[in-house]
Amino acid sequence: MRPVGAPRPDHSGGRTEERVEDASLRWLHELSLDLGTTLDPVREVGVFAGWLEQAVRPAWLAVFMAEEGERLRLVTARGFDPPTGGSLPLGFDVWRWLAERGAPPCEESMRCALPLTVEQRLLGLVCLAFHRPVEEGGETRRLAASGTNLLAVVLRNIERYQTLQATTARLREVNEELDAYASSISHDLRAPLRAVEGFAQALLQDEGERMSPQGLEYVRRILGAARRMDRLIRDLLEYSRLGRMEIRLQPVSLEGAVR
Repeated sequence: MRPVGAPRPDHSGGRTEERVEDASLRWLHELSLDLGTTLDPVREVGVFAGWLEQAVRPAWLAVFMAEEGERLRLVTARGFDPPTGGSLPLGFDVWRWLAERGAPPCEESMRCALPLTVEQRLLGLVCLAFHRPVEEGGETRRLAASGTNLLAVVLRNIERYQTLQATTARLREVNEELDAYASSISHDLRAPLRAVEGFAQALLQDEGERMSPQGLEYVRRILGAARRMDRLIRDLLEYSRLGRMEIRLQPVSLEGAVR
């Protein structure tokens, strides 16, 4: 991005005339290269504001971002110095609000407000004031609107990425809680299981000679079931730790795996 106030570049390649549409496409191409290089929405808005100053040459501008779908917060302004940290409720006259905070007066025909919207969701608002009247479908307004749409997509992608990061962090916390729970529950389950196994063994040692064959078979079944249960609990605990283990790649016998 060129410094604010730098001369507007000559995209004509030495030609004295160039189609307005071609110039607009070149401006949009430059914006697409400059936007989306960080995950900081305020920085991206600043880049966009600098681009607007050079591409459409407004008298002044202001960019708002939506907060919780109820208010608009002023993020940056160029051409005047408003108080910092200002916000206004949705539906409030934004031009009146800006005028009360030092924005130069501007006739209605010389200004436009462009919403930052993606998927019918309002992300913010771009207010532009010009030195001369701007046509509703004029090239200046279309160029500013196209740039605003690019910024909206970038802001939405940043929002999605931040949401994904928050979700990933929460999932990590949940997994850690599940690991701790699995470790605790396995210990709690094995304690009574060891008692069952211990008493069954004591019963065999102390009363085995006086027990009937059927009684001995019952005790042996109790021991076998207790040991299988203990093995299942240990395997479950091992399975819960797989998420923290490093994945090691190595050849695997498919015959063995199938068997």
